[in-house]
Amino acid sequence: MDANATVINVEQSFKERGREASSKPLSVHAEIQLVFHIAKTIGSLVTMKEIYPYIGCSKLCCFLCYVFILSFGQGGSLFRIRGCHGKVYPSWSLPNADRLQENMATELYSALRKTLDILVREMKKPVTLIPLHVAESSANVSDDYSARSSYMHAYHRDLAAQREFDALRTKLLGTSLGEMAHKPTKDLEVNRNESVQFTYFPTRSGKCARCGKQTLRKCSRCSGPWLCHKACEMAYDFYEHNFACAIRRPLDSADYLEQACWKNEIPADLDALEDFGFTKFASAFDQIKLLGVFIGLTRMGVGNRELRQWKEEGTLTANIVSKYEAEPNRCWGRYYPWLQKRLHIFNRHTKLPPPDLFDVVRPYLDPDDQSKYLHELMPDAKRKSFMLYAILHNGWHPDPGHSESSIQDLYFTFGFCVCCNHEAEQELAKLYIMLILKCSFQEFWSAYQSNSLAFLMDANELGTERNNIPHLHTFLSIRPGDWCSTVWHLRLFTQSRITIPGRHVAVDYGFLNCKTVEEEFALKATYTHLLETPRVDPMELHAACVKGEVYGFASLYLPNLEQRFRRLMRNPYPLQIDYEWVGKWRLPSLVHSQSGW
Repeated sequence: MDANATVINVEQSFKERGREASSKPLSVHAEIQLVFHIAKTIGSLVTMKEIYPYIGCSKLCCFLCYVFILSFGQGGSLFRIRGCHGKVYPSWSLPNADRLQENMATELYSALRKTLDILVREMKKPVTLIPLHVAESSANVSDDYSARSSYMHAYHRDLAAQREFDALRTKLLGTSLGEMAHKPTKDLEVNRNESVQFTYFPTRSGKCARCGKQTLRKCSRCSGPWLCHKACEMAYDFYEHNFACAIRRPLDSADYLEQACWKNEIPADLDALEDFGFTKFASAFDQIKLLGVFIGLTRMGVGNRELRQWKEEGTLTANIVSKYEAEPNRCWGRYYPWLQKRLHIFNRHTKLPPPDLFDVVRPYLDPDDQSKYLHELMPDAKRKSFMLYAILHNGWHPDPGHSESSIQDLYFTFGFCVCCNHEAEQELAKLYIMLILKCSFQEFWSAYQSNSLAFLMDANELGTERNNIPHLHTFLSIRPGDWCSTVWHLRLFTQSRITIPGRHVAVDYGFLNCKTVEEEFALKATYTHLLETPRVDPMELHAACVKGEVYGFASLYLPNLEQRFRRLMRNPYPLQIDYEWVGKWRLPSLVHSQSGW
């Protein structure tokens, strides 16, 4: 920079460079093209298990490619790459996202968000005069899968910059304190507090997470845990690190089971459910007991390596029994004795019929209906009520993210869409369980058919519990042919895996304004966050919608909302005439009650 340069000159020069950079055509680098090609042609489960997890090019990756690829994958990097030369190219771009499967689109969007977050974090770091990029060409460069990028592997250089920054800060604060030596003690204490607030002292060493030795070295791939040597890094195998770091293998069902054990929740990974016996049980209560058995194993020191080996060898049963039998009976807990009667679930050669979700609730049906298949139950209200009974009695509640539209219908028509979060949905499930215990199945499905479930709750002395769930009475009273606020369809959409909403939600809440897939995902994520904010009343959002003030309403509760959402949240309201249907959708029938979203 010219020593005589002024702020105005620098700003003008920066703007000119920006215009020059923005005038160039966008480019999609080869590595990103490969990632998108794989994402479009192979499902996520197949990708993680069958493709070779290495992308090699003749040049090192640029900074954005490197970060994006390492951020792509469920909980950890799916691909390994040669390395990064640290440069950022203004014309960097992503290819067209058409033909992407829903789960892959979600993964790619998540990777893009992480890339943007890391880029912003990099831009806010203290300025260093040391160039952090290396030569782009990889000629005469050996493959180094742990090649270091500026944001996660320049640890020592960051420390040097931080030490220089702290030294200048300390010097300045020291001068200020000297000049203020004769000022009141109260002011001096405030200045000391500011000194503590503004000065950052990074931890320069720590104990190795593997062997416990003091070390200056961190994981070479993610700069996360202290790991004193390459051997410790290879041997270290804790689930948090596996999901955060670019480990040298794809994550599998054993990893997800180990993660579920430490989080004390049923695995969400379908392979983990299948490989370790959870799918043998229809009831959530039984699956929780099975989870308790595996949690006990993790407390005995069993990790994903042992679980993976036992599964591949077909020795899961023998090893579980061996581990527990080696412990005193008092240490077994209550779940292993339960499993002892069900060890056959791990036998590969035993063909078990799929668990029947409806067995436990068939006694609620009339004798003539108990032998019928689900689709044979008539009318529709009886069939859907029976499905709700089965789900609730097995410890679940309707899942809006389920692939079956019939389950999404249950979530909507029985009012779970008025709940602001999972805990509120659980409270509504408990309310239905209490009602089921107080009334007959005939009374329940008849009330559902006549849109009088709220009155049935009140008649069975459950009015207080019903009132604790805002808008439930009004929603359950909506009849086929009545107008229903599209905010409830928006709530269902935000909880589902669908990427594009129905036309009424798209019009009312601005999805028609989205020009890219990223904008669609960002807008959906924003509404999800907004509707899960406890202070937000969905009907107030509906009122803002019909006034054309969605952005103003959202910004009240999301103060950091980006300006671009002002354009995205625009809708055609308010209209000159106050039509009854503004911001609403007419419910055609019980069967298609959620079709408006």
